[in-house]
Amino acid sequence: AVQTLVDNFESMFLVHRSAFAPLQEAAALMEPSRVREAVESALDRHRLGRPVDECLRPLRSLGSQFADEFVFILERVPVSDETLTLDLLRRLSTRLRQRRTRANRAKVTTARLIGTVRVLQGALACALAASLWLDLWRYYWLASLGNRALFIALAMAGLGMSAYFERRVQEMQEEFA
Repeated sequence: AVQTLVDNFESMFLVHRSAFAPLQEAAALMEPSRVREAVESALDRHRLGRPVDECLRPLRSLGSQFADEFVFILERVPVSDETLTLDLLRRLSTRLRQRRTRANRAKVTTARLIGTVRVLQGALACALAASLWLDLWRYYWLASLGNRALFIALAMAGLGMSAYFERRVQEMQEEFA
């Protein structure tokens, strides 16, 4: 949502060389979201004649480093050169796109990793089933107490690793969501 706000503001800033007029038009183009609510709250404060830093406080409270940088740019619009402001907005927009690209790549990698984990879980299930149902393997594992202990240890290690990797992949998916 911050990406959309920055992109919309940048294009509106080319027409309106102020902080709040382009912000109002940018908000009108956004889907309902937490960012849009913060922008509308900032605009309401501006209409009440509050100081710029107080007006932009809802945007700063979003807790995003990119939103904070956007607020920093907005605070300097009245005293800054238009070319510098546009350059800062373009750089911010570029970094936001790069972050989105990295996040998308991470999601693809995680999806591939979960597929690999599923294949390995299936191989473990097949090996355990074969060990129990195929006569030759079953007799081998039941031949002595040592072989039984080895089977149990290998099966538990395989199941434990399977559960560990399953949990790690889920944590990665949550982190990238």
